[in-house]
Amino acid sequence: MYIKRIGSVFIALLLLTCSKTNSPIIQLNNDQKIGVNKRKVLIVGWDGVRTDALAVADTKTLFGLTKEATYSWNVDRGPFTVSVPGWSTLLHGVWPKKHGLTQNSFSGNRYSDYPDLFTLAKLTRPDLVTATLSNWDQFLDITQNENISIEVDSDFQLTQQTLILLNSQTPDLTVLHYNDPDFNGHETGFTPDNPKYIKAIQRSDAYLTQLMELVRYRENRFQEEWMVIVTTDHGGCEGHHDQQEDKKETRFIWYVIRTPNQAPLNLTAEKTNLVDILPTLFEWLNIPIKKEWNLDGKVLKRHV
Repeated sequence: MYIKRIGSVFIALLLLTCSKTNSPIIQLNNDQKIGVNKRKVLIVGWDGVRTDALAVADTKTLFGLTKEATYSWNVDRGPFTVSVPGWSTLLHGVWPKKHGLTQNSFSGNRYSDYPDLFTLAKLTRPDLVTATLSNWDQFLDITQNENISIEVDSDFQLTQQTLILLNSQTPDLTVLHYNDPDFNGHETGFTPDNPKYIKAIQRSDAYLTQLMELVRYRENRFQEEWMVIVTTDHGGCEGHHDQQEDKKETRFIWYVIRTPNQAPLNLTAEKTNLVDILPTLFEWLNIPIKKEWNLDGKVLKRHV
């Protein structure tokens, strides 16, 4: 089903790379590379999703993943509660005191001292095919050295391009950034009783449904094993989230880290941090973590 439906769309994607269209903006740094590793990682970032909003929203697919995942609803994302520091913490595996970012600006970054997950992974696994997709241009500047970088205009388009990519080049490590929840939070309020905010979260879950259908198809058809990580960068109160380190609704977030046939493991009662995700996915990809990287996180336990 997926091969026939998405394969034809992939032709359109290739045509887009040769055109001058600005929607989407697609950069294939090495368009001949195809991921061949059986173990894959897909990071699905939902920007600005409060933990208590998940309890209100109809997010069946996300909660369904907890049946085969390590997960927590009480994760410290660290200080400086805006997106660039938050996503940098996740994707570089260190706190802001190391990566150097405290605002939605890249001025003063220490990325050369604390590289992103793509750069670190390829130090020992240069064969890995990597990709990042987002409809927020700043997100694409948080990482370097990916083989594929795609900027789109909407979360809907992001999903469609991801489905094409995962079933054609099938990168070994893919990072997605969904922006609708954060946009609606700023427009109408980051509160669980805000219908527009909740609907944006539910749309994100609907997109996750499509992604998981393809992941499970590929696992069954090609004997691949996918770690799927869904998380956020911050919550929020009222219509913003800046300088809210003292507010639990903003600072303490959530993650769901799914691997196939895993027994569920709820770490909510334990202290875990956003920086724990990077070493956990490296372990899954059999990437040795080197002491000189000076990462801040630990490998999270997983019930198998």
